[in-house]
Amino acid sequence: MNNLQNLYPCLDSIKKNTKVSYKTIVVAYLFSKENLQKLKKDYSWITIIESNETRGFAENNNLALKTISSTYCMVLNDDTYFEQPIIEGLINSLESLNDKKAAIISPVLKFPNGDIQYNGREKRTAIDYILTRFKIEFLFKRQKYSNKEGLYQTYNISGACFIIRTNIFRALGYFDERYFFCPEDIALSTKANEKGFRAYVDTNYSIVHVHQASSNNIMPAILPVTEMGSIIFYGRHSWFIRLLLRTLIFFQASIKFLIILPSKRNEKQQFLQTYRNIMSTIFSKKSTKETFIKLLAGL
Repeated sequence: MNNLQNLYPCLDSIKKNTKVSYKTIVVAYLFSKENLQKLKKDYSWITIIESNETRGFAENNNLALKTISSTYCMVLNDDTYFEQPIIEGLINSLESLNDKKAAIISPVLKFPNGDIQYNGREKRTAIDYILTRFKIEFLFKRQKYSNKEGLYQTYNISGACFIIRTNIFRALGYFDERYFFCPEDIALSTKANEKGFRAYVDTNYSIVHVHQASSNNIMPAILPVTEMGSIIFYGRHSWFIRLLLRTLIFFQASIKFLIILPSKRNEKQQFLQTYRNIMSTIFSKKSTKETFIKLLAGL
């Protein structure tokens, strides 16, 4: 996302901590000419795919994924870095299972302060999504992340970092491009599970994720299409669930918009614009990509 401050530490960590044979592909999304030239000069060992049209996370990743023929591929956000041999360690762990249905493996994801962001991810349903949105999941003893250790089976993974068998990824259709920003990773691992494949976590390996470092400045466009993606995924089996989710999201966005007092509104312009955009798009029949392009033009 044209942010060398994020990308360079990520590439440096790959180079320093990877001994197996590998190829690194960077999808340069809407890069300036200056940053693109600098990237090519400073990292001559990478392969660059230029993405100069408005695309979401899934579509951008697929530009690179469809060119891969290796046994494994690793999806990695630019706002991540690691300090140990993650790639060979995770592949060795996956192969040690001696399980042809073992398709995906991921490390523990941590914030820069060391707190855990994800240690595996449980199966997610529409009910889970609603409980999380209204911050009442604790009433039903749902955990944010697992307390398991070692190599264990999980249900969902995080798109920020995971390794997958390339032939299985291809068979699953790579990332579903209907999801512009989230939950393409949950949709992928859910589909894998439904097809009989299995995902794992190895807590012996961890990676730092500087969460949302690439996207905060365009949140009024990102959050509405994220909500739309959640409706597509969690309501995929029922029009009634889709209607319920739209209604609840609209209601919550309306409350958040109205609780900002007029005297404080000048200080909360991004907040207000974000929730105004959610209310104006949540019942739209446009695709997430069309909606994002429209909202981005208004920023």
